[in-house]
Amino acid sequence: MSLQILISNPTIVLDDDVDTPTTLSGVVELELKEPMRLKAIKLTLVGRTKLQWRENVVKRTILTRGWSFLEHNHHKKSTILPAGNHCWPFEATLPDNLPETIQGSSYGDIGYALKAEAVRPFVAKNLIARSGIRIVRRPNAPQQPVRVAGEYNHLTYEMVSRQSIHKRNDRLLIDVYMMHQQNPAIPVSSIQSITTIFKENISILPSTHDTRTLRFLRENGTSFSQRNHTVMDIRIPRFTQYDSSNNLFSIKHEVEFTFTMADQQECRVTLPIIIAPDELVPALPRDTEHGDGEQEEWLPSYADALLPPMYMEHDLSPFSSPASSAATTPADEPDDWLAADTTAIDSHYLATALMDPTCCRRGRLPSYDTAMMMPTTATPAF
Repeated sequence: MSLQILISNPTIVLDDDVDTPTTLSGVVELELKEPMRLKAIKLTLVGRTKLQWRENVVKRTILTRGWSFLEHNHHKKSTILPAGNHCWPFEATLPDNLPETIQGSSYGDIGYALKAEAVRPFVAKNLIARSGIRIVRRPNAPQQPVRVAGEYNHLTYEMVSRQSIHKRNDRLLIDVYMMHQQNPAIPVSSIQSITTIFKENISILPSTHDTRTLRFLRENGTSFSQRNHTVMDIRIPRFTQYDSSNNLFSIKHEVEFTFTMADQQECRVTLPIIIAPDELVPALPRDTEHGDGEQEEWLPSYADALLPPMYMEHDLSPFSSPASSAATTPADEPDDWLAADTTAIDSHYLATALMDPTCCRRGRLPSYDTAMMMPTTATPAF
């Protein structure tokens, strides 16, 4: 004999933009090899929260539903079920304001579970089955590039993330531009360093707030002395919590940039980022040739359009960023320790690097093995 709960949709997706009620449906199945006397077949759905902050722990039940499937005769308190399979379907409409499932957070947990119980008379042991339910919420923001632009001390800056919604372990590539307002062609040489911090902001309502640093990266400002542009490459940790906003708490993420000038003045810029479950992140076109998750070509940003041709002719963005300093956060995956970009180098770039002296001055000369990868027709005769 066995008792189990079969759920048609174990992952419930709540969508604020859809008016259709969200339902949970399934079947309670009891398999008997011989007749059995039962007093009741019960099913309960419970949602519980456990929030902890310093020494304070708050437990709360946020959802309760119940079903009773076995009906008795008025003169009897139990029923004998024959051998075979017995099924009882169930369905429940869930509130749209339910908080999402959270597990593994130091601030607490939110979980939902179903419990089925076949109640037997006398001292016979009851049959019990349990099944967890995962509730997630679809982001109400569209998947699109995110831009933040402004001015600081006669300089114009712009930060561009090609995606607004990411999943865990994604590469977060952010283009950083800074140029003079009067003449964008003049390189910006007053930047001493760029500090990038990936933050997780947690608020336990109504008045408790905390901020965690998940990634830390610092680069010197030499890249702006060449092209007024650099690319910040951040790996989103696997332990990052998903964005959430409900009547219990709020979780949001952002990337904060700090530009330290030569006179030690600082310019701080914040770029919002949304972290969502893998199955909810819209599918984006991928560059399968390189296999590094880069997206297809986007229209150039305003800062790109301002750059003169001399800055656009040899776009070495995957190779131009200087090596990061030792002040970086530890990685949770071995591959995260590799600072170099693994983007493949095409033969056209190799030919340009060998034949164009100005290009060679901006980067290193290719190695002997790299030069041997060149087509023989591309090597000039001396």
